[in-house]
Amino acid sequence: MKKGYVLTALLLMFFGLGSVGYGQQVIGSFPVMDGGFENQSGTLGNTLASSNWSRQSGSGSTINSSGGRSGPKYVSVTVGASNRVLQSPQDGTPSNGPTSSTAYRVQFYYKSSANVNGFQIGVTVNGTTNPTYSTSATLNSTSGVWTKYEGTVTTPSNSVTTAGIGVLRCSTSATGGPFDVDDYVIYAGSSADNAAPNSPGTVTVNNPTTSSLDVSWEAASGGYDGGGYVVIRYATSPNADNDPNQNGIYAVGNTHTNGTDGLTGTVRYIGTGTSFTDNSGLSAGTTYYYKVYTVDKAFNYSTEAQGSGTTSSLSGSSSSDIITANNETTNIDYASKQSSTITTTSDALRVWSFTIRDGGGSADADALGTELTALTIGTGGSNTVSSWTNTIRKAALFDGSTEVTEVEVAGETISFSGMSGANVTAADDGSKTLDLYLTFETTVTDNQQFQFLITAATSNGAGSAFATSDAGGATSSVSGDNNKIEVTATKLLFVQQPSAVAINTNMSPAVTVEATDGNSRRDLDYNTSIDITATGVTLTGSPVSATTSSGIATFSTLQFSTDGSATLNASSGSLTNATSNSFNVFTPLAQNSIMITHLSADYAGASDEFIVLFNNSDATIDLNGYELKYFSSGGSAGATIYSFTTTTNLASRKYILLSPNATVTVGSVSSKSRDYASTAGMAASGQLVLRETANTSNIIFAVAWGTITVYTAGMEDAASWPNDGMISLTASGTTYTRTSYNSSNTQYGHTLSANITSLPNNSDNPLPVELTSFTAKQTSGAVVLNWSTATEVNNYGFEVQRTEIREQGSEKNWTNVGFVQGNGNSNSEKSYSFTDRNVSSSTKYIYRLKQIDTDGKFEYSNEVEVLTGMPEKYALAQNYPNPFNPSTVISYQLMNSGNVKLVVYDILGKEIAQLVNGKMDAGSHSVDFNASGLQSGIYFYKITVTGSEGSLLYSSTNKMSLIK
Repeated sequence: MKKGYVLTALLLMFFGLGSVGYGQQVIGSFPVMDGGFENQSGTLGNTLASSNWSRQSGSGSTINSSGGRSGPKYVSVTVGASNRVLQSPQDGTPSNGPTSSTAYRVQFYYKSSANVNGFQIGVTVNGTTNPTYSTSATLNSTSGVWTKYEGTVTTPSNSVTTAGIGVLRCSTSATGGPFDVDDYVIYAGSSADNAAPNSPGTVTVNNPTTSSLDVSWEAASGGYDGGGYVVIRYATSPNADNDPNQNGIYAVGNTHTNGTDGLTGTVRYIGTGTSFTDNSGLSAGTTYYYKVYTVDKAFNYSTEAQGSGTTSSLSGSSSSDIITANNETTNIDYASKQSSTITTTSDALRVWSFTIRDGGGSADADALGTELTALTIGTGGSNTVSSWTNTIRKAALFDGSTEVTEVEVAGETISFSGMSGANVTAADDGSKTLDLYLTFETTVTDNQQFQFLITAATSNGAGSAFATSDAGGATSSVSGDNNKIEVTATKLLFVQQPSAVAINTNMSPAVTVEATDGNSRRDLDYNTSIDITATGVTLTGSPVSATTSSGIATFSTLQFSTDGSATLNASSGSLTNATSNSFNVFTPLAQNSIMITHLSADYAGASDEFIVLFNNSDATIDLNGYELKYFSSGGSAGATIYSFTTTTNLASRKYILLSPNATVTVGSVSSKSRDYASTAGMAASGQLVLRETANTSNIIFAVAWGTITVYTAGMEDAASWPNDGMISLTASGTTYTRTSYNSSNTQYGHTLSANITSLPNNSDNPLPVELTSFTAKQTSGAVVLNWSTATEVNNYGFEVQRTEIREQGSEKNWTNVGFVQGNGNSNSEKSYSFTDRNVSSSTKYIYRLKQIDTDGKFEYSNEVEVLTGMPEKYALAQNYPNPFNPSTVISYQLMNSGNVKLVVYDILGKEIAQLVNGKMDAGSHSVDFNASGLQSGIYFYKITVTGSEGSLLYSSTNKMSLIK
C-alpha cells in the first residue's frame, strides 16, 4: 500500500441460525466479512486480522455498540489531516474473497453532520496489493438521517493468493465528517439490485413443548438469489407494516420496533434452510407469531409469510401447602390503626404470617414454582370476634414491605383474588412468606380474639398446585393474648341515664356507668370503683360509689332528699368525668292534684277516645314519671294509655288533651287539637288511673265507669273519692253521668259526655279565680257586698259594677262603682267586702264583679240583686232567671234581723246545697246558686228565719227549673 492514502474498508458479514438452536449460518457472497458490525468490539487493530476489523491509521475511527441503523452496532469514521485506513477481516482461503478483474457493487448506509469529500471505495483480491479505487466522490450531509450509498468498482488483475478485503479510503486532503456507516453489502455486478425476491410459502408452527416451537416454511419460488431467509418473532399479532428495515443487516437476537403500535419483533433465524426450532425465551401456554422473509444478496426483503403457534401449558405437581409462620400481635391496639387505606405496613397492624411451600417442604417432581392466585381466610374454631365486618376496616397482604393486594371484609371472611407474580410465588422447591395486615373499625369489643383459618387457596395452573383445596388449613395461634383486641379506658359514659324519681325513693331503672376508650368502647378489664355525685339536688350519701364489673358499675340505691332539675356526675381515677342527661326529682303528687276532667272510652269508636287532665293545684306540676293506665272491668291490666317519660310541665289550672287522633271532634264541640298522642284501648266498662310509674300504688286520680266486677289492686272505690265518682254508661250516644256526688264535689268535677259543649286542651285557661260566694245586702242607707274565693291565680283584683233594676228584657247599663285589690296567688280561702254608699232609697240594684288577671284578662261573676230601704215584710222572691243553666240568683227580704237558712232540695226532698246558714241583718239580700254539677230537673229552695230564742219568724218554699 502507498503512503499518502487513507484506506477505510467496510465489509458485510451475514449472521444466521443453524437449523436447531442458536447457531450462526451466513448468507451472502463473502462469509468472512461482517458488514453489519454485530460481531465487532470497539477496539480496532492496526494490522489485518482474520475476524476483526482493523485500521492502518486514523485512531479516531471506532466501533459503536448502540444506535446502528438495523442492529445496534455501526462504525464511526473520522476524517483528518493525516491518512486514515479501515479494513475488513481477511480469510486465508482465496475462494472466500473477491476474484480479480471483476466488477463489484458496493452498497451501504451513512449519516454525517457535514459533507465528506475525497471519498473512495475499493476492493482487493489478496489484501496486500492496492485495489482499484473508485473515482473520488463526496458524501453529502444527511443531518443524522441514514442515507443509502451505491457504487461500482472493478478489482485489479492481481493473482488471488488470499481472500481480498473491501476497502474505503479518504485521501489526506479529504475534509468533512465524521460520518457513520452501517448495513454494508458487496455483491458481484455492475448495476444496483433493488428488486425484492419472492415471498416464502406457507408457514407452519407445530410440535409445541412448554419452552419450544418448531417453525417451518415453504421455499420461495425462484430461490433466494445469493441470500437466504430471516425469521422474526412477535409476542402479539403483528400488523402488516411491522417489518425490518429494507437492506438491514441483523443478527439473531436483534430487535426492531418499526410500524404501527411500535410492536417489538425479535430476529430468531438467519440462514438458507426452511425450518428451525425456536427454543429460547418462550413461556409455557403462550401464543407466538412469526414472520418469515426471503432476503437476496443485496438484502432486499420480500413480503412476509406469517404463522403462529402456542407452547404447551406446564403441568405441575400437587403437593404444595401453606403453613403458619405466626407473628401474631399481642394485645391489638386497634385504636392506633384505623385507616381506610393501606399503602405501607405502617398504616396497619400485622396480625399473622403464613408460608407457601412449593412441594410441601420437599422436592417435588416438577421444575415449577407455586404461584398463589386467590386466598380465603375464615374464622378458626377459637375465634371469639363476634363480627369481622364490624371489627375489620381493611385487610392487606404484604410480601415484606411490598403490598400485594388490599380488600374489605365481607361477612366473616377475608377474600383475596387476582394475585400473581413473584410476590406471591414460592420458587421451585422453595417458599414464600406473606404477612396479613389489618386496620380496624371503631365498633370493636374488648378481649375478643381473632383466630384466622385458611379455608381456600388457589394456585396458577401453569405451576405447582396445592395438595388440598385449603392448602392444609393453616390457623393462627390464640395462645395467651395473641390477636386479642385491647380496649383501654380513657373516659366514663352513662349507659342507663337517670330518669325522673320521687324524693327519698330508689331511682329505677338503676343508673349504670361504663369505662370506655375514645371510641366509646367499654374496657372490660377496668376494675376501679366509680363515684356518683349530683348537681341541682341533694344526693343521699354523696358521693355514692359502686365497683365495676366487666367495665360497668350499677347504682341501684340512688336517692335524693330534695327535689328539682338535676344532673349526675361520674368520676373514677384519671378517667375523664361524665355528666348525665338532666332529670327531675319530684315530690310525689297529692291525690287529686291532677284530675281527669273529661273522658270518652268509645265515642264513635276506639280511635275517638280522649282524656283531659287538669292541674287542680296552685303550682306547676311536672308529670314526668307518671302514667295513665287502663284496667278492664274485671281488674286486668290493659294498655298504658300514656306514659310521661320526659319533663312535662302542666301549669296551675291548665289542661292537656290526650287522644289517638290528631284532632278530636265530639258532640257540639268544634275540632280540638290533641296535646299528646295516647294509645287506644279503653272499653265501655273499665278503670283508668293516673299513677306514679315507679310506684304504681301511688294513685293520683282514678275513674271507673260501666259495670266493675273487680277493682284493680291499690285502687280504692272511686265512688268514695271526694272529687270523683262512679260513672254509669247509658245507651250509646247519650251522656256519661255520675250516679252520685259527694257534698264536696262542687268544683272541677269531671265530665264524661257524648254531647259535651266544651272540650279543653293546653291552649285553654280555666278561670283564674275560683269564686265560692257572692252576696249583697242593704244596711243604713248603703249596700254591702261580700264575696269569697277558694283559690286565686294571678288575681290583680275586682272591679265592682252596678246597674239599676230594669224591666225584664231592657238593656243593662253597668257603672264602675269601685275596685278591690286581689291577693295574687292563693291556695286558701280569701274574703272580700265592698260598701256602696252612693245609693237611693227604695231602689233595686244589680251588682257584679269584674275579676281582672295580672296579664289584663278578665271574667265577670254572677249577678246579685238588692233593694234599698228597709222592707216592711219577710219575702222570698222567685229566682231569676228561671228556668236557668247553670246559675241563678235567689233574693229575699228580712224586716228584722234573724237566723236565716236557705237550702236547695231535689224533687225527692234530698238536700242538695245550703246557700245561707247564719245570722243576717234586716234588709234585702240575694245569693247566687250554681248548678253546673246537677242534672236537669225540678228543684226547690226553702228559706227559714228564726229569732234569737229559736222562734220561727218566717218560712217559704219556691220551685225552680234547671234545663241543660
